[in-house]
Amino acid sequence: MDLWGIVLQGLVVAVLCIGFAFTFTTERFPNFAHVSIANMGAFFAFAVVYFLGVNPYVSLPVTMLACGLLGAGVYLLLAHPLTRRGRSLIYLTLAMLAASWLLSSVFYVIRYWALLIEGIRNISFSLRGYDIRFLGLPASWVFIPVSSLMVVACLYVFLSRSRLGLSLRAVSENEELSMVLGVDTFRAHLASWVLVGALAGYAGFVTTLLQGVNPLNADAILITVMAGSFLGGIWSVPGAAVGGFTLYVVQSYIVESMKIWLGNRQIPGFLNNSNLISLVALLPYVVIWGVLLFEPDGFYGIAERVRAHLRKPRDSV
Repeated sequence: MDLWGIVLQGLVVAVLCIGFAFTFTTERFPNFAHVSIANMGAFFAFAVVYFLGVNPYVSLPVTMLACGLLGAGVYLLLAHPLTRRGRSLIYLTLAMLAASWLLSSVFYVIRYWALLIEGIRNISFSLRGYDIRFLGLPASWVFIPVSSLMVVACLYVFLSRSRLGLSLRAVSENEELSMVLGVDTFRAHLASWVLVGALAGYAGFVTTLLQGVNPLNADAILITVMAGSFLGGIWSVPGAAVGGFTLYVVQSYIVESMKIWLGNRQIPGFLNNSNLISLVALLPYVVIWGVLLFEPDGFYGIAERVRAHLRKPRDSV
């Protein structure tokens, strides 16, 4: 993967981190099904293009809507009933893990159906071959950075200017007080899951334009999303995006650099070429361990301390 491809895929990871962190700040438990919903979004996008023969970008709103409804289904069928019954966070976390496995299994069934029943050989559901050209380049090279910035900007405006967005922020900060003030917390939670599902759908669509989806890598991507969110600050949605983008770009750059450095050399023994490169996959685990041990708030916590330090002289004056 070239440098620009790494940057584009890093933007996808940043969007996934936004959704993961947003759910965590609102619900107080991790949404392990987030990446699995994105994988389902990849299939939705491919199905629209393959069966209807339309421009791949036409499938984006359909994909985001379908994944938004899928996110709502996870909340209505799983998260909300468990929360209403007063189940602890460990129950909710395990339930989200089970939902992730269930959606991954459904994805495997869909791949099996696509291959054996429909004869679709493109089992990674890649849309690279359907991409159009813009100024002699793949349109995705321009669309992905522009649309990712638009997604972040629209999310910021929605959360800071709209009535529903403000209610979401209020519920995430203090749900009991929000109920006293008349906020419909059920509606707010449901809207947050629809929103996060739509973000996952966007990420799934973009992934099909870049490289397609391999469900075998779903757990690795989820770990990267988790590590990036903690690195940037799980309580800060912008911080999570920065952390996810930074972690993915650094990890991919190390892998590509090692491939160039190794070249045609063959390292014998246990730490051969493939095993040595595979060790880079441990970086997200190391990041999670290091952040939780030394800086639980990640980049966001560091920035807050720096900001507080810079305010001290002004306050004293």
